Amino acid sequence: VPLENPYLDSSLLSLSPGLSCSITPIISCISDQMVITSHEDIYDTRVELTNSRLALQDNEWQVSADADVSLLENNELIFSAAMGVAASNEQISASSMSAEFLGVDNVVVNITHSFITEKGLISTVVDQPAEKFMGLVDSLALNNFELLGGTISINNNLDWNLKSEGQMYDLDLKILIEALDLEVGTYRLLQGTLDAHLGGWGTLQNRKPAIMTWQHIDIGVPV
Repeated sequence: VPLENPYLDSSLLSLSPGLSCSITPIISCISDQMVITSHEDIYDTRVELTNSRLALQDNEWQVSADADVSLLENNELIFSAAMGVAASNEQISASSMSAEFLGVDNVVVNITHSFITEKGLISTVVDQPAEKFMGLVDSLALNNFELLGGTISINNNLDWNLKSEGQMYDLDLKILIEALDLEVGTYRLLQGTLDAHLGGWGTLQNRKPAIMTWQHIDIGVPV
């Protein structure tokens, strides 16, 4: 079933043969599998819904499903997640404990949006060894830059109010890096820390003074 969306080049919904519905005072449908694919510019998205359930009564509806989500850029996988999804005529929510983004795994993702207030939130939390972020470093085309050790924790909240007459979006980003060892060209920076809290939209600003320290800086002669 082709889907029309002004923001996508193409979108398609595929239903498995196992779709069944019952009509009582409540219309209830169960589907073994639904697949939604879309394409926009260099991006392709695939959402596979399993254990899908739909209940409809009067003007109220509820939907639940398990979703496997994948996003590709130029046919390269950049994001994947197994998510639980629940929606109604009032709100939609989705969560994952094991999303992966550019090689960084075990990313916790929670999404909520209210159809009534038009307010929503996407929160992501990741706490991984620094080496796991090399896929992100490569995507930014940072040449001669290598993460050798340490841990990186990121807590990111993006919230929105689509009814706002002012700024509709706000990003709150907290970054904590500990015991970081990295190499830039022939230089080595060892046992670094960074504690930063940024926020805003468009242009991010410090929400508290950022603190960065390095125990050792090796530029050929250790400092």
